[in-house]
Amino acid sequence: MKVRILSEGLRAGERLPSEAQLIEEYQFSRGTVREALRMLESDGLVRVRRGPHGGIEVASPDASRVTRSLAVLFAFDRTPMLDLVDFRLVVEPGAAAMAARDATLEQRQKLLDTVKSEANDTVQHSLQFHRELGVATNNGFMRTILTALHAVLEWQTKPQILSDYDQAESGAAHLAIAKAVSAGHATKAERLMREHLEQFRQVLEREGRLDDPIVPRPDADSAIQMPSSAWY
Repeated sequence: MKVRILSEGLRAGERLPSEAQLIEEYQFSRGTVREALRMLESDGLVRVRRGPHGGIEVASPDASRVTRSLAVLFAFDRTPMLDLVDFRLVVEPGAAAMAARDATLEQRQKLLDTVKSEANDTVQHSLQFHRELGVATNNGFMRTILTALHAVLEWQTKPQILSDYDQAESGAAHLAIAKAVSAGHATKAERLMREHLEQFRQVLEREGRLDDPIVPRPDADSAIQMPSSAWY
């Protein structure tokens, strides 16, 4: 069924054969077909609706599945924040340059609009800025990785305590990057993003957090909670 969905280019929302029809078509047992559908649901390729008006339809996978996998992997390996900083310093300046070269007019404006609304919700709008930057690269791999990467940051249990100055500096950096991208200045956008992330590193070092795990393992009696504040 996975090959069928991908090879035939089926779109999200298109109906697929019923469970009974799949059993008859593939000559598998009901249990085997249900397990296959469960795996396809886990991959985000199908949606199974129960009830008289239910059925099986094609779904559109999203980055949330990558996010969950990364969060579990980072928690298991106790991957430190330093690794995240180093990765971002390699990848995101290049993403900023790519966005400056390849973003559409609509994407450039959306990036600017996102920055201008950051004061309403520092954490969420900061996350959204980096996600929109990934989208503005118009590179499928970059978009998925950056979206998943920044979503993982929401799984931290230990909030980073930021001063008003730190928050203002972050907002100013985002605005400068957005303006460089909007103007198509790739070299400047790349430099500004690198400076922004270097500042992020300094904040973590000042707080003694570079060796902290990105996603700490939860205690036996607790679940991973989203932070109340963070630097992105």
